[in-house]
Amino acid sequence: MKKAGMQLLILLLLVGMASADQKSGPLTANTNLLKPTIHAVTQHPSIGGLHHFANLSGNFFGNGAGAREVRLGNYVLETKTWAMQEIETSVPYSVPFGQKYPVLIWDKAASKAVSNEIKFLLRIMLFPPDHANAQSSVVISTAMQNIGDSQGTRKVKFGNTTAQVVSWSIHSITVAVPSLYPGTYDCCIEDNGEVVSYVLPIKILPPLVK
Repeated sequence: MKKAGMQLLILLLLVGMASADQKSGPLTANTNLLKPTIHAVTQHPSIGGLHHFANLSGNFFGNGAGAREVRLGNYVLETKTWAMQEIETSVPYSVPFGQKYPVLIWDKAASKAVSNEIKFLLRIMLFPPDHANAQSSVVISTAMQNIGDSQGTRKVKFGNTTAQVVSWSIHSITVAVPSLYPGTYDCCIEDNGEVVSYVLPIKILPPLVK
């Protein structure tokens, strides 16, 4: 009898431990799901393109920033709104455009990242003229966006044709318009074959008669 009672007691203990394990498993999984998760980052220029907003969509952001902030690489984005599934931020003028950055949520109090990391291309907003004559020089403005003071590996394209860069400054580019047939072409900036700007149309007119 004593032996049977001892076996029953051991069996009850084993059942209790298994039940506790089953309860703790889902609880741990649910806790992990509460970590802020960024699903996507989208860029939204204001009217005129002077200001750029980066919106984060995802889950478990919380209903306020608290001690947290959104970081774009080493830059801190200015928080506009912070909700459970969306954060709206403003990109400072000092941030160089046309580059890829890691975007994450940083806890200043804990001094660590508290979300996953998303790679994000901050595109350059171009302001080419509506039209230009072939073989003339035109200025393409980027308003207040920082594109750096040197061209580097970047190219200005009119359709599939690369335009000769006459000068490159932090807020504008001067290019020689290629000798293209009259028509409308997509104007953009490429870097190592990847488009790093918005794509805007420009109408090419015949060369001016000298």
